[in-house]
Amino acid sequence: MKHLFVCLLCLVALAACGAADTPTNTPVQAEPTQPAAEPAAGAPNDPLAEMVITGGMCIVDEGKGGCETALTIRNDGTTTYVQNGGEPKTFTLQSEQLRSLRQQIASADFPTIAATPFTDTCPRAFDGQAATYTFYTDAGSVSLDACETAIDPAHPLFQLMQQLLEQASQA
Repeated sequence: MKHLFVCLLCLVALAACGAADTPTNTPVQAEPTQPAAEPAAGAPNDPLAEMVITGGMCIVDEGKGGCETALTIRNDGTTTYVQNGGEPKTFTLQSEQLRSLRQQIASADFPTIAATPFTDTCPRAFDGQAATYTFYTDAGSVSLDACETAIDPAHPLFQLMQQLLEQASQA
């Protein structure tokens, strides 16, 4: 009986530890806190924008990671696309595309975008996919997870990122 009591006590303690790690739907404020931050004017190979889509069901080779599609756009327009741990595809954005992306990042009101929490069940919870966007500005990086922030697919910045992702997947 004493062993049962000790085991139950340990289970309660472990459950309490696990409860603290449970994610909530509390919105995370994006940084920077000022709207219309200029895109980062860093070195040519510094990142300008990233989009990482995770979750879903996919076939991956052993040791190559899970279901993940990543798009990284650097300050000089060099773009890298990797799907499910496969071989990276690299190409350079046209100057108009890079100019448009810089303009969209500069005009985005990130605090307003981040202020709308995602309140549904994250698609990753049931084998769906969700994106995390990271934009690099002179004021710092802004990360927006679609499972924490309601991303408006009609917003010009996210429309452009989706177009660039589709272009990269066909490169």
